[in-house]
Amino acid sequence: MEVGHLFFDYFDNLKEVDLRYLHGSQLAEYFGKWRDEYPNPYPQRYRKNVPYGFVKQHGTLLMTLKDGEVVFPTLAVETVTDNAAVEGDEPNPTEE
Repeated sequence: MEVGHLFFDYFDNLKEVDLRYLHGSQLAEYFGKWRDEYPNPYPQRYRKNVPYGFVKQHGTLLMTLKDGEVVFPTLAVETVTDNAAVEGDEPNPTEE
């Protein structure tokens, strides 16, 4: 369960497409169950899916394609960095 997985979802005839990431450890409950149920001998096709609600709630939104344009979400790291920069720009009353 060391591998990350990408999930796409789309709306309005592909006018909006989201790309989300989940680490394999977040999906262990699904993969373990599927592995236990895996038929032997192997059939030509063995398809399973992760519920959309789980991916939307637990996945990290990496990007959105909206009307053909790439839109990147603001990452938590960027928010913290931006806030620190703003706070650092404020005059310090003890520095005069």
